[in-house]
Amino acid sequence: MPGDISGFAVLKTIFLVKEGGGLAQLLNVQIDNSGPVTAGNLLIELAGSSRNIELPRIRHGLDLYPVTVPEVTSPTLARFVLEVGATRLESEVMLDRVRHWQVYLTHFSHHDLGYTDLPEACIQAHKDYYNSIIEYCRQTEDFPDDAKFRWTCDTTWAVKYYLQDASERQIAAFFDLVRDGRIEITAQYAAFNSALLTHEELVRSIYYAHELGRKYGFRVTSAMTTDIPGHPWGFPQVLAKSGVRYLATAVNQDWAQDGVPRAKVPRVSRPFYWSSADGSEVLVWNSDPKYIYTEGRELGLTYSYDRAMSRLPAYLKSLEDGGYQYDAINLRTTWKGADNAPPCISLSRIVRQWNEKWAYPKLRVATSSQFFEYMEREYGDRFPHYTGDWTDWWIDGPGSSAYETGITRVAHEELASAEKLAALTLLLGEGRPYPKEAIEQAYDNLMLYDEHTWGMWNNVSDPYLPTTEQEWATKAAFANDAVRQSRGLLDEGIAWLGRQVRSDESALVVVFNALSWPRTDVVRVRLDPTMEHVSRPFRLLDAAGEAVPYQLIESHKGGSLTIAFVARDVPSCGYKSYRLVPGAAATDKQPSFRAEGNVLENSFYRVTLDERTGAIASVWDKELRLELVDQASCYKLNQYVYDAGEPPINGRFFAEAMGIHGSGSGAVYGSAVAIGKCRIGRDARLSWTNRGRVKEAADISPWIRQEVILYEDIKRIDLVNRLYKEETLEKEGLYYAFPFLVKDGAFKLEIAGGPMRPGEDQLPDSCHDWHSVQYWLDVTGPECGVTWSSREVPVVSLGDINTGKWQSDLRLDNTTFFAYAMNNYWATNFKERQGGDFTFRFSFTSHGPGWGVADANRFGWGYCTDLQAVVVPPGQAGRLAGSTGSFVEIDAPNVMLFTLKGAEDGDGLVVRLLELEGRATTARLSTSPRTVSQAFRTDMVERNLEPLPVSGGVVTVPVPGRGIESVRLRV
Repeated sequence: MPGDISGFAVLKTIFLVKEGGGLAQLLNVQIDNSGPVTAGNLLIELAGSSRNIELPRIRHGLDLYPVTVPEVTSPTLARFVLEVGATRLESEVMLDRVRHWQVYLTHFSHHDLGYTDLPEACIQAHKDYYNSIIEYCRQTEDFPDDAKFRWTCDTTWAVKYYLQDASERQIAAFFDLVRDGRIEITAQYAAFNSALLTHEELVRSIYYAHELGRKYGFRVTSAMTTDIPGHPWGFPQVLAKSGVRYLATAVNQDWAQDGVPRAKVPRVSRPFYWSSADGSEVLVWNSDPKYIYTEGRELGLTYSYDRAMSRLPAYLKSLEDGGYQYDAINLRTTWKGADNAPPCISLSRIVRQWNEKWAYPKLRVATSSQFFEYMEREYGDRFPHYTGDWTDWWIDGPGSSAYETGITRVAHEELASAEKLAALTLLLGEGRPYPKEAIEQAYDNLMLYDEHTWGMWNNVSDPYLPTTEQEWATKAAFANDAVRQSRGLLDEGIAWLGRQVRSDESALVVVFNALSWPRTDVVRVRLDPTMEHVSRPFRLLDAAGEAVPYQLIESHKGGSLTIAFVARDVPSCGYKSYRLVPGAAATDKQPSFRAEGNVLENSFYRVTLDERTGAIASVWDKELRLELVDQASCYKLNQYVYDAGEPPINGRFFAEAMGIHGSGSGAVYGSAVAIGKCRIGRDARLSWTNRGRVKEAADISPWIRQEVILYEDIKRIDLVNRLYKEETLEKEGLYYAFPFLVKDGAFKLEIAGGPMRPGEDQLPDSCHDWHSVQYWLDVTGPECGVTWSSREVPVVSLGDINTGKWQSDLRLDNTTFFAYAMNNYWATNFKERQGGDFTFRFSFTSHGPGWGVADANRFGWGYCTDLQAVVVPPGQAGRLAGSTGSFVEIDAPNVMLFTLKGAEDGDGLVVRLLELEGRATTARLSTSPRTVSQAFRTDMVERNLEPLPVSGGVVTVPVPGRGIESVRLRV
């Protein structure tokens, strides 16, 4: 009966339809009919006009009846009158402009090498996907443009594997689609764990995409990262200076500890401009963390039109209600899961069906760049700007394979030195082939180790499955192959350099410095027993004929010897030679090193070891007359700290039963060694909670060796920590404590792309629990400071062990920090257990308050980049002078050269320079023995931008503050 209408309302929607040559807004009339089916009439009065709509069938119950009204462009009051028999109900609704939503759907597959299946299977799957992508593009060629199949490549390693086996026909079809905008190749080779990236690897990570662009005629304009929750501050600079304007990211907040996400999305607007320290910037869009990188799939867009209708409108309305102010949105879209998922043509069919019905929201299958181009064109001047490091929450992960992470850290530096040595063939005009392919293979292996996938999805829950072991063997092989390749290239390079140096009747030790400033450092060299002077007393003489003290390090089987000596003032990117002559070693200088009991000292420091833990209880700087160890701390310096369990549910244990003894001394250095173990006590209560106890007593590290080294002529303390650790699946973490005492000290540290200030130079809600360190960390106050460097460990925790805190900011009341050496805290992906022999090496020096970033940089890079040495036999007819020489010199102390390489296209040399202190600088660069005839400033991928002035073989290079500049040199 008509009197059964008990409810009437008019509901606004987000839909617009085409009607009468214009647009009309869709409204839903909600009627609650408690009686049988009936009929009625709806009167609509809007903007001075009226319209009657018949409702011939009002169903029983609460239901919706769609009606349309002409589009309004500003708030407009509308009156609705529902008449059903004698019942008359009225409603007034303020209609607002309906947003013209453009929903850009980026169809892609997250490249997770080895997470969903064995790496070989993942590679084969992606090869097959690309053939399907080509076919889907063909099948949708006659679809409306918005619905045509399009694909965005997450990274380029999968593309590289595909092209290796694809036919010429497949390759031609693939790149036709790239040039046509149907497939987009994005910039990065892989999604990396940012703690492991060096300056040069960050640049090299975009080389392959641009190489394809040059070869096949397209431009790379966007980068895409997926899963990983952070990027180094230098990333925008590297992208922007290679022509990449856009960065699409997807932070994974899914993995949690006790319900707290292991990562946070930066607290910034979407989209935003992100700038590096030099001002270079890219436009960033981060996917909705609620859906991570499967937004389109979760909203039904790869399943069916009906599922999309049931989910997408509510999602768009929630964005409007949440204050999102733009008319376009980008949704990452996958099919059948998230990682390594195949493409699906159903997305194009659903989009076509949707757009046939609705004017807005309009759906568009689009590449990543197409979305950015629209947003920048329509709203570019409205986006906020942010600067700072996007500190990665997942950089603790590589500590799950501490051995492999350590050896690849060293391999990075060996490869950089090897590449510089290889480039010298171009400066010398030598006929030695430049090993371009071998260098590229080494970088590929380093990048695939540094790629963010460490294990299969079930490696923690099923650690002993054959697939778990097999996957890790493949991952570890990337590390081991990179180490072998880098070391081989370095050995070949230093041997080649040795063959270029002239010698007279004496054998020479030729020392090579790969860094761009003169260095004084310890060098170690192995002397072959076939050499005349090795089997009897010999002296080491510098170019002036002065005897150089040396120290016998080891006598090897077969009669060879390893000696160490201090090479002084080895030229920038150059060499210095020392003669081996008969005679007794220099003994005229009495070493200052002394050791007695637990105290060792030299002319710079007095060091006291703690007899219980073997760590350092005191460091007295004799020059500054200051104590460097915080005596109020509960930790000692370089103290081994072991957590059983993950904080805050953990027990904390330390090395014990340490025996301290001298390890020998000589003309170059002396050291003391502490040896002991770490035992987990049975049933020990876990710290800070009563929720658990250690399961059983165990010697988790039955052998711990900590060596402290003091040098005769170098103000520096080296720490060599070796240990054997039992493998366990129980949660664990290992740290080394560094409670330095620097009054009112402030931290700076180096990340990929340059220095940063933790807690200050960071995006909001980026990680504050730990930070990555490339080559150095410095803490300086008004009176003094300390610079510290790590060879194997890439992560530090500042102020305290912050694991489990998930801090939103960094509040420090001390200058303590911890080297975060290893853990197995992750429930997936990262390695579930590790054991065996490990080495963790650190070094530090103390200084006055005038010490700057350039000084810290020279200390850290110097410690991590060994001087290389080679022995030259007597009577060699080389082309280089037998004394000393510099191949590349730079006159600005605040500018460093971190790369010297052969150009990718064979046209000369390429150098990369970095300004360290935030001062725009004009640097002058020269080469020898061949001098520069022409120079060009290039972008990051070696495309010439503009000529640089060259006068008398000297190139003038403007370098912006904190900027990276690439320069092509023709000699």
